[in-house]
Formats: sequence, structure tokens, C-alpha cells
Amino acid sequence: MTPLDEIMATSRPIVEIGCRIWEGRVSPDGVPVFGYLFDTPVTRYLTANRYRHKELVPVFSNRCGNKLCITVSHLTLTGWSSRERLAG
Repeated sequence: MTPLDEIMATSRPIVEIGCRIWEGRVSPDGVPVFGYLFDTPVTRYLTANRYRHKELVPVFSNRCGNKLCITVSHLTLTGWSSRERLAG
């Protein structure tokens, strides 16, 4: 199973509001995560090609207001965070 297959299998669309809701694990701050060895934020995986940076990682908010929504078109880049800060 590819990571994208895992993401699709662990989320469900809600057609009425246009969101795809994550039903898997979340980090302590409520961010959807997946992976077995590392907790990879789902939104970061889905936008990796669009927001690529060596030192910084993107921080998103959802325009729809649902923190569990992983619909890429609902994500708004709100800033950048250092990799060290996320690891510690």
C-alpha cells in the first residue's frame, strides 16, 4: 500500500461540505498524522511538492475550520516552522 493509498483508506469524503475527513491517528496538538516509524503530517505529505524547503516545514490552517480536513484546496499556508523545533 502506498502512502497515498493509506491516506485515502483512512479518510472519508463528506460531499455536502467538500471536505475529506481524517479518521486515523492525530498528534498531541490535533494534526492528522500517518506512518509507522515516524509521524508524518498528512497535510505536509499531500503538499510536499508544492511547499518544499530544506530547513523549514510548512504550517497550515484549514479555511473550512475543521482541523481533521485534509482537502488540499482547503489548506492555507500560515507560516513556516524550523525542523529542529518540530523534532524537540
